Amino acid sequence: MLTNQPPTQIDVGDAAQVGAMPEAARADHQHPLPASPAPATAGGVTNDAGVSTFVARADHRHRVNVEVQGGGVLQGSRPRLNFIGAVSVADNAVNDRVDVTVADSAAITLQLANASVLPAAVAGVAPISGAIDFLSLIANANIAGGPLSVSLELAGGVLVPGSLVTLANGTAAFTPRGAVPPPATVAQGDAIIARFTGTNSAAAVASVTIRFRR
Repeated sequence: MLTNQPPTQIDVGDAAQVGAMPEAARADHQHPLPASPAPATAGGVTNDAGVSTFVARADHRHRVNVEVQGGGVLQGSRPRLNFIGAVSVADNAVNDRVDVTVADSAAITLQLANASVLPAAVAGVAPISGAIDFLSLIANANIAGGPLSVSLELAGGVLVPGSLVTLANGTAAFTPRGAVPPPATVAQGDAIIARFTGTNSAAAVASVTIRFRR
């Protein structure tokens, strides 16, 4: 005798059963299989078998979040990372990875448009966390009427020791002078102020380049 009972639903995790119905199933019967919802987002630091009874579709896809920490503290979980600052990023197809190279050093150049108007100050920010370990000063015209000097300050007017650099009166255009101060530690984004002084009267563009090393 053929059954008139609807087929039972199949769920993931169901145990095998012999069954007790004496009727035979019809050739065109069909068991209900619930449509699966959107896949769960993959993330976290532990494995989890889950409790869902749905069957996944063959072409399903999981969003994968990466937990990112700063100093051991969770900053967020996102499927993408965006690197900003003194880093270089390159896709490495041969090794199936993306290479991120963090620079050991970085530099900024602060320019004073008219070095005959003194004193003057130009502000910038540290591109990386580390120490100021070198600076140089150069002008695009001959220094005249007196010297042109620059020194560095941190936020709050804190002088960077050993950062005074001077182009003496008569220094030829594009002749750099430099200094290697004792390492002064800064954090990425800290204010850096180049303070220009002297009696130079040449309307030169003065540039001070500051190097930072981790």
